[in-house]
Order: sequence, then C-alpha cells, then structure tokens
Amino acid sequence: MPILLAALASIVIGSLWYSPLLFGKIWMKEKGIDPNCKMDAAMKKKMVCSYSIQIVASLLTAFIMSNIALYGGANTYGMGAALGFSLWLGFSLTATMATVAWEGKLTKTTLITASNYLVTYVAMGMIIAGMK
Repeated sequence: MPILLAALASIVIGSLWYSPLLFGKIWMKEKGIDPNCKMDAAMKKKMVCSYSIQIVASLLTAFIMSNIALYGGANTYGMGAALGFSLWLGFSLTATMATVAWEGKLTKTTLITASNYLVTYVAMGMIIAGMK
C-alpha cells in the first residue's frame, strides 16, 4: 500500500507543480506553449502516453525507494524525508547538474523540474518509511 500511495503522491505533486496554481504558467512560457491552445487528437494521444509513462516511472521509483528504505532501516517519517532528500541529492540533482553542464545553460524549466523532484522524493520517502 505505501508504494501505491507514494506513486499517487508523485503524480498529484507533479500535477499541482505544473498547474497554473504553481509553476505551470512559467513552465509553459519557457517551453513556448500557448496556454490558450486547444488540444487536438494528436496532443491528447501524446498526453495519454506521457501520463502512462509517468505512472510506470512513479511506481518504479516508489518500489526502488521502498527497497532502499527497507535495507537502510528507514521506518519513520523523518527518516523517510531524509531518504528522499538523499536520493534527490545523490541521483536526481547530480544528473540535472551534469545535463546543465553539458548543455551549457540553466533554465527556469530546469529549476522547476529539479525542485519538483525534491518535493516529490521527500514526500514519497515520508510515505514509504512512515507507513512501515
């Protein structure tokens, strides 16, 4: 159950993060996407595909994080937050830094995505470790 809840939290956080309530307007502007554009069939198909991939990725991340929590003995909300932060710092942020280094630019969308992963990983870690 914690794996499913953590994956769901990932999807909910991402949906809010990229919504107009938080960073969606900035992200769309930086990506050159017109927020008033009507979705055609091809865009809808791409969105379904993207959400499908995101669901699988969220489940896989939660599963791996659960195994790391188990082997590392993380069994409190605080330990879960520390686990999520550590995984973000050691894997997600470092991969982002390498990408920025090779692409030679740091963009607003990079910062939005990196901060989304920070919040997501911490929340997932708290759910997984706290519900053990």
